[in-house]
Amino acid sequence: MASQSDLWGIFIYVSLAVAITLVVYYVPDYYILKSSTAKISSSVLSLLGLSAPIYDVEGRVVLGAYEIVRDCTGIQVIAVFLGLILPLTKTSWRKKAFSLVVLSILVYISNLFRVVLEYWLVENQILPYSIAHYPLSLLMGIVGVFFLVLITNAIIPEFSNYIFSVTRKLEEIVRRG
Repeated sequence: MASQSDLWGIFIYVSLAVAITLVVYYVPDYYILKSSTAKISSSVLSLLGLSAPIYDVEGRVVLGAYEIVRDCTGIQVIAVFLGLILPLTKTSWRKKAFSLVVLSILVYISNLFRVVLEYWLVENQILPYSIAHYPLSLLMGIVGVFFLVLITNAIIPEFSNYIFSVTRKLEEIVRRG
């Protein structure tokens, strides 16, 4: 049975998770991250025989004909994982930090792969931008997040334990009405 202290703990965890996610995602200016994403992607595309020049257009980063935006860097996924992991109370800061470093590196590399793949598919006229960008990104994102959750759970088993315990407590509350 979920107690009032359980509900208070869930409220604090969710509040912190949302606050951390929103602050990390919206507050910083990610120009440097967008720029490095464009530069590395351009270099890889060059190795693949495609020209992908980088332009700075009024503070916006453009790779070829496509703007590199905040989402192209994977920062939204990193922000969500920061929000989910940092408020965990029964996990050491060392585990949290290690998990977040591993996840951040994997997210950044996978987003570089995604940007390069989409650019390559469009420039080689294999897929139109409308399909290469959204549906392909969505599919890659779902698969990627699935693997990131598995990796997080391997590093921090408390992660899934806590998430499932919260789910069970909320189900119990809903059942009781």
